Amino acid sequence: MWAKQRTWHRAQHKLRNQQGETGEGDDWAVSDWVESGSCSGMRMMRQRLAVDVVLASLDIDTAVAHPEEADISQFSKHTSDINTGKVVHLVAVPKLPSALETATILTDHVIRLHGIPLDIVSDRGPQFTSQCVSVKRRDASQGHHASGLKKASSCACQVNYTMWMFPAGKYQAVLGQVETCEGSLKNLQEQVEFSSQRLPNIQVQVENITARLEPFNYLHYRSLYTALSLRHLDKELSQLEIDVGVVQYQLNNTETQKLSKEVDKLHRTVNKMQVSDTVNMKTVKEKLRYLKNNVEACKSIPKDFSGQDKYCLRGLITNISNPVTAIVNKVGKSYVSGSWGKQAKMDSDEKKDSYWVQTLYSSHIWGNTLRVFESYEDFMASVKYKDFTFASSYSEPKTIEGPSAVLYGDALYYHCYRSADICRFDLKANTVKRVTLPGTGVGFNNKFPYCYYDCRLNSDVDVEADETGLWAIYATLGNHGNLVVSRLLWDSDAQTINVTQTWETKLFKKAVSNAFIVCGVMYATRYVDEYHEEVFYAFDTATGKEDNTLALPLEKVAKGVASLSYNPTDRQIYMYNDGYLLAFQTHF
Repeated sequence: MWAKQRTWHRAQHKLRNQQGETGEGDDWAVSDWVESGSCSGMRMMRQRLAVDVVLASLDIDTAVAHPEEADISQFSKHTSDINTGKVVHLVAVPKLPSALETATILTDHVIRLHGIPLDIVSDRGPQFTSQCVSVKRRDASQGHHASGLKKASSCACQVNYTMWMFPAGKYQAVLGQVETCEGSLKNLQEQVEFSSQRLPNIQVQVENITARLEPFNYLHYRSLYTALSLRHLDKELSQLEIDVGVVQYQLNNTETQKLSKEVDKLHRTVNKMQVSDTVNMKTVKEKLRYLKNNVEACKSIPKDFSGQDKYCLRGLITNISNPVTAIVNKVGKSYVSGSWGKQAKMDSDEKKDSYWVQTLYSSHIWGNTLRVFESYEDFMASVKYKDFTFASSYSEPKTIEGPSAVLYGDALYYHCYRSADICRFDLKANTVKRVTLPGTGVGFNNKFPYCYYDCRLNSDVDVEADETGLWAIYATLGNHGNLVVSRLLWDSDAQTINVTQTWETKLFKKAVSNAFIVCGVMYATRYVDEYHEEVFYAFDTATGKEDNTLALPLEKVAKGVASLSYNPTDRQIYMYNDGYLLAFQTHF
């Protein structure tokens, strides 16, 4: 079966009628293509039909023949008989097409090549006499139908042009996406160019840092240390040898001889390290700390110590009583931080029985006044007291910082405002002297406060007193934030405060809630609950030994403990407990 299609252009037909053309050229072109069956003929026909006018009308006719019985010249003759001014398009199909198949052929072979005609007329084929041609778009999800009318055994259909209209809306949307994409690509390109410019500089920096780290990596992987660290260690050992020599000359006993041998042995070890660098520095430092504490312990034992305060020879505290004194601070319990107690110097002639209260009025951190009562009875009744002002404001260098004070004789010792210094305020002369605590990176300004449960603001430095004199408890960066204990001595002739000895412990300061010193032994406490503290640790400056097996309970009436101070004159512990003033009796 063959299908023959004929089409003409209304505009060209009119022009040809005016000029008297016969259209023989068009018939020849189609006939040539049909007879040759070549693709070049097809392309030539498309070029001949590519005109910028709309197809006026399209006639569809169907002819049946058998290709094996009929030669192509018959169809050539048939095309020659077609009326002048028409172009014929032949399509071969295997059988008589249905309406849907005819519409598909029409779309693929006519509309795709020549455009959409104004109308379609079929003068043959019964399938067009009763229904319309159905044209199906390839990119649509459903068919599109055109209604028609039957006229004298023919069907005339009006084609809807909107089916093949250019999708301007979608085009604009896609165009917008393309422009956005172009903008993003441009930004990305700019970032890549900027990164490319920076990359060489970054590579140079990395190479520089890598080169600088190579010596340290070598030391790290081989567990070696720098010569500078060894020189510092050697310097410390040399000073330690001098101290041991002085102690050896003064005492010359078995203990000092043993210390001298151990220090000499350690010095030889450091000399070996300078040659081979094979000894672990941490172990050496720990040994050095132990020896330094033993040297300080030897210095601290006086020749007549056995005749002083024999209860100190009984060992550590064995029990602490319930509060023997409990009173609210007379200035108001809203002032939760401060210090209080009894004058702590044992051989003091003046104010031997006086009591004192030092309240931190500014932000519970700073204070500048001291209230002293003549007796315990006056303190309980809040009568017969005298106020002292040792700074004109809360931000002077002489201002007290943190709950750190102790009244020792006729002077108040405390931590000076935002410094690593201990201040001494003379109640008679109304003067302030100060000394800087030893150590690398002494903590102050809330760097190493008492904590455990809740940190007490700016409690970095704590001043204490016991049977042997004055002490300072603090922490340093050099000792990794662990507690450090230094002995203080007032030189009345030179009118200066001196730090005579220092011990380093392995107890982290922020892991304790407070501390105090009794008979040269530092005790540390920790929070248990809202109404209980516990003494759990002791460091003996006489032996350099530590004990963390203690479990001595301390009862309290409020959660926070601002200060704990031992008094050697009555062997009581004084607690400033969030605005409550408590006292406990110790037993050995």
